[in-house]
Amino acid sequence: MTLERFTRKLKAYAAYFRQKKHEEKFGITLFRVLTVTSSAERQRNLLSSAEAAEDLRRLKRMFLFTTEEKLSLARPETIFEKIWTVPASVEPHALFGEAPSENPNHEESITMQRPRLCRRYSRQKNSKRSCGLT
Repeated sequence: MTLERFTRKLKAYAAYFRQKKHEEKFGITLFRVLTVTSSAERQRNLLSSAEAAEDLRRLKRMFLFTTEEKLSLARPETIFEKIWTVPASVEPHALFGEAPSENPNHEESITMQRPRLCRRYSRQKNSKRSCGLT
């Protein structure tokens, strides 16, 4: 996937968040977009692309990046460890908790807690079903 296409996808997630579609569809107030890349170089390129997009800067903590090497399939709990990087930050972050911010406005106050199950309606017969991490 090209950097341009990837950045468009991030912008779509940002628009989804700003329009509060996640609240309508899933009944959740926040979500994060996790990107697992094939290499550290690819991670740096994707991070740079996200940092360069002005309309993504205020939501930078919504987007987390790591590499396949750091996310161990043999140890799935590594997803919760400090293996994630957010745009404009070099410090590793855990999936849950707050990433640093220079601008404490609503869009940047994305602090994630442990997931709670939410309920969403399926298209078939309005039956409820659980959803996990989004």
